[in-house]
Amino acid sequence: SPAARSGIVAELERLLAAEEIRAAASAEPTPYADELVQRLHATGHALAVTTNNTAGAAEAYLERRGLAELFRPHVHGRVTEPWLLKPDPDCLHRALRSTGHDAAMALMIGDSSADLLAARAAGVRFLGYARD
Repeated sequence: SPAARSGIVAELERLLAAEEIRAAASAEPTPYADELVQRLHATGHALAVTTNNTAGAAEAYLERRGLAELFRPHVHGRVTEPWLLKPDPDCLHRALRSTGHDAAMALMIGDSSADLLAARAAGVRFLGYARD
C-alpha cells in the first residue's frame, strides 16, 4: 500500500540520516578548508552548504569543526524528492534564496561532477578541487 511504502521510505531516510551523522563525527576536512571558510566569512562573504547528505550531517560536521555559526542558517541538505539531488540545482537555488544573493555573484566550491553540473544549471561559477 502507499502508506506502507511511505513508512518504509521514512524509516530508510531516518537510518541513512543517522549513518551520515555518525560518519560526520570522523570526517576529515580538506587541507586548509577551515582557514578558507574563516577568511571568507571574516571578509563579509555569505556562506552556505549544499549537500546530497542530510542537513543534520553537515551541521554536525560544522559544529565539530567550530564552523557552524559561520553557515547558519544556510545549510541545505537532501530533500525527500530524489530527483532534486545534485546534479539538479535545487539545493543551490535554496542556498541563493536563503542568502539573498544572485547566482551571478556566487561561487560554488565542489568536489564532484554533480556539483559542477548543478552549478552550471544554476548559473553559478564553480571551483573544483580534488582531495588527492
